[in-house]
Amino acid sequence: MREDLVFIQTILRATGAKSDQVHLGDLAWQDLPIRWGTEDAHSLSPADLRQDEVQSLARSFASLPFTDLVLAPMALGGHIDHRLVYEAARHTFSSARLLFYEDLPYACRMSADKRENSALSPGQVLQEAWFPLEPASAASKRDYAMCYPSQIAVDVSDEMQTYAMAHSGRERFSASPEALQKLRTALQRQGVPD
Repeated sequence: MREDLVFIQTILRATGAKSDQVHLGDLAWQDLPIRWGTEDAHSLSPADLRQDEVQSLARSFASLPFTDLVLAPMALGGHIDHRLVYEAARHTFSSARLLFYEDLPYACRMSADKRENSALSPGQVLQEAWFPLEPASAASKRDYAMCYPSQIAVDVSDEMQTYAMAHSGRERFSASPEALQKLRTALQRQGVPD
């Protein structure tokens, strides 16, 4: 929670946004090793999701205050907690509000071909788009990553910054055309150029 608060403050300072414009809900879900009482290495195993967890998280999501846009991971790299959030979000939020972001650092380590064939569920009609998320430099990616020292090592944050710089500070999203347009409009209102 302390790291989340540091992240929010960093975002607010970097973007000039007001505190009521950024919402980060804490549902008190613990990471897989704690939840399942297992080794961290199992987080990246191809284990099946527990449907009771997907349903429980979906119910928690449904209880959150309404927002225009919801961000969820694409579940690149197969991290089980990212897959859990991906599935619960897909079951909870309308496609008009839901955007899937490219998981880092996993996307940094995948070929472009592999990223294009990511773990998105079959049958979903999604488009991809790259957006600049702020007018600041791509180097800010490292600053954001370093808000989470308990999860992200310095060399990994450097890797994420290099990836961001290779993509001109843009982030890749997959979503319905309507959700992508909402994101584009929101960014334009914030003064972020296309």
